[in-house]
Amino acid sequence: MKKCISCAKDIPDTAFHCVFCGAKQGAPQTAGPAQRTIMGYAAADLQKLLPNQPGGPAGGAPQGGYVPTSGADQRTMMAGVGGAPLPQNPADQRTMMAGVGGAPLPQNPADQRTMMAGVGGAPLPQNPNDQRTMMAGVGGQPMQPQMMGGMPPMTPMQPMHPQMGQPQMGQPQMGGYPQQPMMQQPMMQQPMMQQPQGQRPQYLASQSAARDMAPTEPWAGSLRGMMIFFGIVLIATVALPMKISPMTFYWQVLTTGAPIQEKLWPLVLAAGGFLALLFGLLPVPTAARGIVAAIVGLLPFIVMVIAGSPGGGSSGLPVGGWQGYLVLAGIILAPTGLLIRSQYRSSALGRLLPLIGCGAIIAVSLIPVGGGGIPIIDQLKNLGGPIAALVPAIWALVLPAAAVLGLLLSLLPSSTSGGTGLFAWLIMSWYFGVILLVVVVAPILGGGSLDRFIKSPAGLALILDYLAWPVLAAYGLATTFGKSLEA
Repeated sequence: MKKCISCAKDIPDTAFHCVFCGAKQGAPQTAGPAQRTIMGYAAADLQKLLPNQPGGPAGGAPQGGYVPTSGADQRTMMAGVGGAPLPQNPADQRTMMAGVGGAPLPQNPADQRTMMAGVGGAPLPQNPNDQRTMMAGVGGQPMQPQMMGGMPPMTPMQPMHPQMGQPQMGQPQMGGYPQQPMMQQPMMQQPMMQQPQGQRPQYLASQSAARDMAPTEPWAGSLRGMMIFFGIVLIATVALPMKISPMTFYWQVLTTGAPIQEKLWPLVLAAGGFLALLFGLLPVPTAARGIVAAIVGLLPFIVMVIAGSPGGGSSGLPVGGWQGYLVLAGIILAPTGLLIRSQYRSSALGRLLPLIGCGAIIAVSLIPVGGGGIPIIDQLKNLGGPIAALVPAIWALVLPAAAVLGLLLSLLPSSTSGGTGLFAWLIMSWYFGVILLVVVVAPILGGGSLDRFIKSPAGLALILDYLAWPVLAAYGLATTFGKSLEA
């Protein structure tokens, strides 16, 4: 064994590259008599296990340390019936497994039988014509070999060298039994060793780095948890009362003569929550969860453009005009690209989607509207006044700032994620923060009360819906796109 020149871990002496870090080693060392193998054996240790060889270095002394022994009670596999000398009649020649390996033979010759002496393992029949070995025909006639896998028939093996301590052909063996030629089976081709099922293959350092840049289902657990949580929130929006006194529910709009646009929201929320909860609880593939999460997250934004906000407003867009559509596109595409960039660092999609999504948000902050100035400059000039108006104004600047930083970090080298996952969450939670500040925080800072929120459980759940939609859409799209980017 030797030490790696880079990571100092033990590797074989003949290794050209380290199996742990992949670093190239120097010239391979030549194995000497004092060097051990990876299992701890030296050349001298292996020599002791070899059989005695004639013509050793010390005047013909045998080499090695293994000495085969032969006992008086050891018999060949081709001994005759009952341990007697092999009869001349071929019909009465039987194999005999008694005494193999040094076990003593039975004293009664009539009891010396093998398990396979008789037909089907039964005791040896008295009729010699019906006595057979495992591979002999009836009456000792040869039987055509029918072996599994096309194995060739047995071939006789040449007698062993007399210097090895074994009797030659024709010489009587100890105990009066003549030596019979041993049958040797040609060596069959051993099947190739296969890797156990369920065991992951070994990778080099370069392959491990590739898997680190393209992991397998990195959001499998987190996506499932978010689908269960937000699925419950979406169902609670429809199931909980909008007002406690008098008790009214959001789904009651389906029984009134309200326009069809208002009836879409209870159906979309209930169906989306049920699908998210169902696919979060069932043992389905992660790719299927990603598709369902993307549908549940994107559908409310489409309904928002068509039917307005779920609270009854004329428009659910954060800003008016074409800027609102760009902001919605940026809230969906920018976090999706930043999430992909944080896990699949070498993917081009992790740079393209942030460029589109973050670019759309930045364009809204830089393009003048109606002959006025640059919107972000106007927002900076309007900072000030009471705290009830200052907090929402500061939060409005978080979106373009997160878009700029996320776009810059997504262009960094693939060796680092650059914290793009954090900026993805800032963009996903921005719309939720706007609703929370406008509906809850600003009225409280202005001297309002919390009674109306306590008496409207469905209203609190509706505020969380603005966080559920972009999160499910971004994580669902990132999971769906990431399946094609896995290593």
